Amino acid sequence: MLFKLIKNALQCKCPQCQNGKIYSSYFILNEVCPNCDFNIQKRAGDCWAFMYVTTAGLTGALLLFMFLINPSTILLGQIIMGFLAVLVIVLTLPHRKSLALALDYYFEKSFEEKS
Repeated sequence: MLFKLIKNALQCKCPQCQNGKIYSSYFILNEVCPNCDFNIQKRAGDCWAFMYVTTAGLTGALLLFMFLINPSTILLGQIIMGFLAVLVIVLTLPHRKSLALALDYYFEKSFEEKS
């Protein structure tokens, strides 16, 4: 179940019904799932820690990459790294947030089943 939930999260689908889209546009979360009325906005605040940790991980990966490139000038290296940082962090944001929402949903359901 967890792997299917992760797969659907990376496609930005609702963690409850796995059909409805959780975003109305690239960065704007829906209030509720259009398919099952799952309250998405209620859980949006629960993913801050996950978002900070994944952003830090991506930043660390970019720092490692920075040591591997050898640009001809420092300015070129700064331009390349700045462009890559914005590209990587911004383009992955919806998928990371969707994954955070799905994991929050999964752990909440697992906790409810055990108690």
